Amino acid sequence: MSIVPQRPYLAPGCLGDQVTYPKRFVFAEDMPKAEQALKSVGLSHLLDRQEHGWAAICKWEDVLSGGEQQRIALSRALFHQPDFALLDECTSMVAANAEERLYDCVTAVGVTPLTMSQRLFLPKLHKQELRLGVDSPSRWHLAQLQNGSG
Repeated sequence: MSIVPQRPYLAPGCLGDQVTYPKRFVFAEDMPKAEQALKSVGLSHLLDRQEHGWAAICKWEDVLSGGEQQRIALSRALFHQPDFALLDECTSMVAANAEERLYDCVTAVGVTPLTMSQRLFLPKLHKQELRLGVDSPSRWHLAQLQNGSG
């Protein structure tokens, strides 16, 4: 299982390390899959924007916008392809029109998203919804969603 938080950790190291975290980036071994992950989340331009491409080392939290940081975290889930990914408000800084495409990318590689969010349109991307604190803090309700595609 991967956890994709609202404010992702950006590891010291190169651009490749950001995608493969917690694994260290090995160019020959990881580049094709890491490149596809970056492309899927709309960040392939980072390879050209940073002077040394995959080997670029910077203080990533200062270089990447909040939305780019969240996309990097999603690229990790695409790279590692766990069975499940806990997505905790992980697209809150991404443009709303890109969120559905990002969720589609996650499910396209076989990852089942478990989403924590307050965004009202996200349920349409899921098959079930678990509501916590229904009627009281200790109560919950699991519902099948009509329009879920996820």
